[in-house]
Amino acid sequence: MDSTGADIQTKMVQLQDMMGQYNSYTSGANSAIAKSNDILSSLARGQ
Repeated sequence: MDSTGADIQTKMVQLQDMMGQYNSYTSGANSAIAKSNDILSSLARGQ
């Protein structure tokens, strides 16, 4: 029973790590999209 609890706890920590990586990737993607929107808006205005 103890080993099952420890295994679940380990898997939860791994899941948290993966969620952190995912959040980091999506944050970076959102920043890139926002920058692209700024550039496209500037081009549309002819600046």
